[in-house]
Amino acid sequence: MTARLTTIARFVALLCCAASAFAQDYRLDIALEGPFILYVDHTFAKWPVLILVAPDVGDNDKDDTFHVLQVNSGDGYYFDSKEAGTNRIYCLAFDGTCARQGAKSLRFHDYSDNIRPLPVNLGKGEKAWDWVTASRKNSAFALVLPMPDSYSNDGVWHMRFGAKFDQDGSSYNPTKGERSIGVQLHYNDGPHEFNLLHCNDQKQPSTDNCMEQGTVMPPKVYHTHISNTGTLRILMRAPNNNDNACDPHVRHIYPRMMDLIDKPANPTIAVIDPAHDTDDNGDGMYDPPLERLEKKSDSGTSGQDRCLDNDDQNPNKATHTVLNAGNMENSSWTNQLKSIAGFSANPDLSKVRDQVLLPEINAEYSKLKVSSPFLRISQVRWLQELVNVSKDRTEGLLLGIKDSAANQDTNATIKALQSLEDDEEKYLAAPPTKSGNDCKAPIMMVGSS
Repeated sequence: MTARLTTIARFVALLCCAASAFAQDYRLDIALEGPFILYVDHTFAKWPVLILVAPDVGDNDKDDTFHVLQVNSGDGYYFDSKEAGTNRIYCLAFDGTCARQGAKSLRFHDYSDNIRPLPVNLGKGEKAWDWVTASRKNSAFALVLPMPDSYSNDGVWHMRFGAKFDQDGSSYNPTKGERSIGVQLHYNDGPHEFNLLHCNDQKQPSTDNCMEQGTVMPPKVYHTHISNTGTLRILMRAPNNNDNACDPHVRHIYPRMMDLIDKPANPTIAVIDPAHDTDDNGDGMYDPPLERLEKKSDSGTSGQDRCLDNDDQNPNKATHTVLNAGNMENSSWTNQLKSIAGFSANPDLSKVRDQVLLPEINAEYSKLKVSSPFLRISQVRWLQELVNVSKDRTEGLLLGIKDSAANQDTNATIKALQSLEDDEEKYLAAPPTKSGNDCKAPIMMVGSS
């Protein structure tokens, strides 16, 4: 009898251990890096949720200032702005649940709060930010997140602000200070996995109408499963071709951020001037006033070197440096991939399409679920590898064919291969998988949490 009771006791202990294992909490950090606006919303659900809004400037037909918004934990998804249209409101679901209940307010708690996101005022008489209208009106991205238990800075930088553009810079706020350019959200109880849900574009977004099957008819299922590896990154970085101490991409995107908030309620931060360096004391360094330059040339600084001279916020500037800096030629990377895959059906390449991997590229492109606004990062990376090999083989074929006797058929093949090579070069110049520069755009915080 004693042995039997001992066996039962051991079995019960094993069950308790198993239950404890299944009930294990998965701690989670979500790292945010990009030109993001944060807001604690009290209407989306019966409890507060965190809203992240980002301007529409990512690898699209109008602007290649930033790479497209992405969510990843080693692998993840790009948000394809072309396919999403003007409805770009999504929900980051925890284990399939949109806007899971979290903390009641956004607080640093035991993290340092000496440096904070840039505070943004609500409009006069407003009690809440109408982020839904702002997002839809400006085709901006909005992502609904559960409230974290706490948050902290994940990068800061010096910047100053002004009520209007000033090429001299002397009217900008002289206060020395830093602002958050990255934030980490800390969750004591994270999910096993994440899902991305598309919210209904015909209704006010809520937990009831942000569904995995999307909002189009007939419904489309978006298989967007991301494992919780401990850190999830939500990024919107600047391409490497914008490597410039003046941070021209920040100066270009900041007015787009201001378009999303109430400008009259925030007159003192209408224009941004990020520091181009720091001195030995760690203070931000900015352009010297023009008057000082006229009296004497500051060491290492000339009028041509001034960041404010080429600032895209200048209303009198004829061209925008940022937009002309890349090699995207105003074509989205999804359109570029579509064009490359389309060469598989080109009759002038019938004898060489296998050699340049066109069937493989076309097959992988078809798997991308290009009708979905979510594109798997690992699939896009593999496609990039195929395009890279294809380009090398295309160059080799062109050299060989040009050395052979020319005829009508070879001339047509040469022309088609040259077109293919041009498209592949455009894509590989700044693909979405290319690592981006650290973004020094400030994280904004609308209202009080």
